[in-house]
Amino acid sequence: TGDPIAIKIVKKEKLSASELALEVPLELELLRKVQAVSGVIGLFDFFDLSDRYVYVMEKPNDCVSLESFIDDHYNKHEKPLTEIVSKNIWKQLVETTIGCHEYKTYHRDIKPENVLFSRSDLKIRLIDFGCGDDLREGPYFASEFAGTMIYNPPEVVKGNAYYAEPQTVYTLGITLFQMVCGVLPFDKEEEICAGKLPLRKSSMFNKLSPKCQQTILNCLETNPRDRPKLKALLSLPWMIEEDNSTNNSTNVSNSDSNNESNTDSTNDMNLKVEMPSTKKRKYEDDLESGYTSYQHKKFKRRHA
Repeated sequence: TGDPIAIKIVKKEKLSASELALEVPLELELLRKVQAVSGVIGLFDFFDLSDRYVYVMEKPNDCVSLESFIDDHYNKHEKPLTEIVSKNIWKQLVETTIGCHEYKTYHRDIKPENVLFSRSDLKIRLIDFGCGDDLREGPYFASEFAGTMIYNPPEVVKGNAYYAEPQTVYTLGITLFQMVCGVLPFDKEEEICAGKLPLRKSSMFNKLSPKCQQTILNCLETNPRDRPKLKALLSLPWMIEEDNSTNNSTNVSNSDSNNESNTDSTNDMNLKVEMPSTKKRKYEDDLESGYTSYQHKKFKRRHA
């Protein structure tokens, strides 16, 4: 068609025996289940070749990973994204995650690297469900963990049982911190468990508006029971307040409008936490030899 696409190749040798026994890989099934969710990357087709799966997905215009967008902005302007830009992106990410949960899909690896951001229409796409699982109400255990440890809450770092919703809320909080401060809040697992920021990062945090601070604090509570529910994130004061701007549109280039905080109003919160609990491989040979024999399977629901 001439339209741009993205191709992901998953080598079968890297999949477990249980995954290979499935009709299609779990990642593919999860991605299929959430195609109706706005904010999830589109899946066009897939191929089951002799030694790999090939996923054919949409490639949004002018898109970069959110991680690259954050880093490039910080390196260019020597300061993080503005709160108004971050709020627009984060709201989309929260809504997308809520949609995934409504379709009983647990991404489990929310982080900027797994979010595409289109600079042309300011929209996000959640990608890479490779660490995901079916959503359940009961606990997940350490043996089931899949994800990036530095984005995860204390209960996961300690190897304890964890639940999907509070784990997801925590990772969303880490992602928000990274947007508005330009760096990750914690560098070590010990810092995650203690819930205290290094001094330099605490100083960055204190420059945020009080409502933004409180949003991050709520998400990064060390006790998972104290974190808000996913849907409640959309009703937090920072999320529903009107932005102090005559132009309500989000301008990603307006880096000089960074919010200055009233640091005096954050003193009480700082008592609560010294800081927030925060190859290109050619495969023509395979396609040529396997094209006539591949199984172009239709999606089927996986049965327990």
